[in-house]
Order: sequence, then structure tokens, then C-alpha cells
Amino acid sequence: MKTLFTWEQELQKLTPPSSIQLGLDRIKVVFDRLTIIRPEHLFTVAGTNGKGSTVEMLSTLTNGAGYKTCQYTSPHLQKINERFRINGQLIEDESLAEGFEVVRRAQGEIFLTYFEFLTLAAFYIFSAEEADIWVLEIGLGGRLDAVNVIDPDVSIITSIAMDHVEYLGDTLEAIAIEKAGIMRPSRPVLIGEETVRPTFLAEADRCNAKIKWLSDFLKKQPPIISGQTLDLSKTRLPRTSVGLAVMAFLERGLQLPEQAQDLITSVNIPGRLSDANYQNHRITLDVGHNLKALEYVTDVMSTRIEQPNRVVIFSVLADKDAENLIRCINKYSRRVILVGIDGDRGRPVSDLVKRYKLITGQTPWATFDTITTALDNLSGSLESSDHILICGSFVLVADALQHDHVN
Repeated sequence: MKTLFTWEQELQKLTPPSSIQLGLDRIKVVFDRLTIIRPEHLFTVAGTNGKGSTVEMLSTLTNGAGYKTCQYTSPHLQKINERFRINGQLIEDESLAEGFEVVRRAQGEIFLTYFEFLTLAAFYIFSAEEADIWVLEIGLGGRLDAVNVIDPDVSIITSIAMDHVEYLGDTLEAIAIEKAGIMRPSRPVLIGEETVRPTFLAEADRCNAKIKWLSDFLKKQPPIISGQTLDLSKTRLPRTSVGLAVMAFLERGLQLPEQAQDLITSVNIPGRLSDANYQNHRITLDVGHNLKALEYVTDVMSTRIEQPNRVVIFSVLADKDAENLIRCINKYSRRVILVGIDGDRGRPVSDLVKRYKLITGQTPWATFDTITTALDNLSGSLESSDHILICGSFVLVADALQHDHVN
């Protein structure tokens, strides 16, 4: 059997990660060829921002309550195994390679994208685990995303913001319709977004789904559940994600673990306002790559770090709204370090510098071709009290975490 490394090399050549072909027709054919046994409880999470945090929080609660839980997320930061977790643990290389082998045999003549292939492998592996619960993150959109080939018991929509407009539409309403594609007849959909409420109401009415709003749940704060008073503000994750996860947990009549508050307080996700060290300096990393996400990140960081100590290392992929993101980080800090990102969707630092100068009328504090070069050379220019925020892209954060000086 091929090793996981061999499989990764092959998949990246045949179906590169950057290849996006939305639609369920092809994956449905291969899905039907596999023997997939659904769990008793299946949750699907869509949204522009907050999906990964909601998946992590819900999985943490179900694990803590003693339910065998499988979670599927994307993308990964350092290891492909990060996408596939069983009771919070990364799946072993051998099991993942075996899952890829099974999907390849079932695939036959059907073309699958990188994400479709991985999604089917997740379903096969999770099915073999005979878990109680699956928590699945939509990759892009909802209606035509590969994860949506399987029916959820509870659908969750975290937020709506402008992102991936070339695939989902250029209005919030159009994007909301795509996200609403994970709704199912006569089944609950939990929604954390209020700005497009009429659109969600219309889509729920069209497919006879049962909407439950996070805002209604939060009115009853602090909730008293199974005799426990939960403070949803005591968390490192967005309150929206925590609230939706608790709602989903209760929706299926699951028994809340006794240590629920401790679990809510302690959850930490790499790349989501996560802390690390760089040489003798403190850093925070966040993968937020659209305006709404970056505004949240800079708002949180503004309460933690005094203005004189703020340093930002920023980059963004070529298909993102660089101008508005630059405006956002320029409000947070005047010491902005711009770096380039390599690859098919990458953006050279020269492009960012040009846009930065046009928008701010200033020259960035420093520029480097890559995050690696920046971290190789930056330390001597910093004061001991400086705090670095690295943000703007999954790729940027992933490359930073791989640097020898970051731990």
C-alpha cells in the first residue's frame, strides 16, 4: 500500500488543492459506490467565518460528554491529518492512506477534485469507526460543496460576509442562498447571522427547514443547562461559535458533560487568535482572510495590546480584497510588515506595497518577499515589548508555523 506521503504527492498532481469545481453530480456517483454508514448524530457547519471554531467547540463538548466523535475540517496548516480527527486526535497516516486507496478504487473513471477526494475519504474512515457523532465543516459555500452530499441532522450557518464572490455571488443575499443549501426538510438549522434574515426565512420556507436563531438563544444568557450555569463569554473563541455549538449539542438531546464550562473556557485552535513565540517575542496568529474576520481579529487584539507595541505581518492571496484588508490593519498598527505569498493563488509583495502606498499614502514599515525571509531577519528590529500579529491567510500562518524560530 502507498504511504501517505506518496498519496499526497499524487493527489496534488492529479487534483491540485487550488482546483475548485463546485457541484455534487460527480461526487454523488462515487459516494454511492462506497458503503457509508451514517452516525446517529450528524452536524454540518457552513458560514463565511467561524466554521472551524464551531466545529472545534461542538466536537470538544461531545468528546467531553463521552460520545465518540469524528470531525472533518479544512484546510490544514501543517499536516493533512489535521482535517480528520477522532475524539480530538489526528488520524494515523496508515488509516488515512487506506481511506485514500478505497476512494481511488471506487472512483474509477470519475474525476474528483482534491477536496472531493478528501471528503469521501473522511466519510469512509469515519464510517468504519462506527462513531456516535460526525461534525463536518463545509469547505466553500454550502449547496454545491462536497460535504453537502450527505444529509445532516442539524445544519449550522455561522455568518455571512463577502468572500469567494466568484463562486458564491457578489451580494450577501446570493451568498446566503448558497450557504442555505445545507438546510434539510423538517430538520433544524441553527443560524448565527441576522443581516440576511429575510433570505434565510425564504430559503427555510422553500425547503421546509426549521430555523432557530442564535440571537434568541443568547437572550436567555447565562443559560442554565442540566443544572449548570454556562458563561459563554469566558472563551478564546467567538461567542457566536460557542453559542451555536451549545445549541447544536442540545438540539439532539445530548447530555452536557459536568465539566462543560471548563471545556468552553479552554478550547484553543491553532491559527485562530492562537499564541506562540518568535525568538524572545510574543506573537499571535490568525487565518482570517476577509474583512469581517480581520475586523474581529484586530478588535480583539486592540483590547490586548497597547498601540506602541503592535506589529503586524500581513499578506493575502491574489483573489482576496487586499484594499479593504490593508485599511483594516493600518487602523490597528502603523508598523505593518508586508510579505509575499508564493504559489498559484499567491500575491507578490510588490503588489501589496503598491496598494498599501495608494491607500495609506505611506511606505510600509518593512517588506519581505516571503514570511520565511521576514522571520529570518526581523528580530533585530523589534523591541522586547513588541507583540506581532501574523494574519491574512491560511498559507501565511501555515508557513509561519513551520519556521524554526516559531514555537
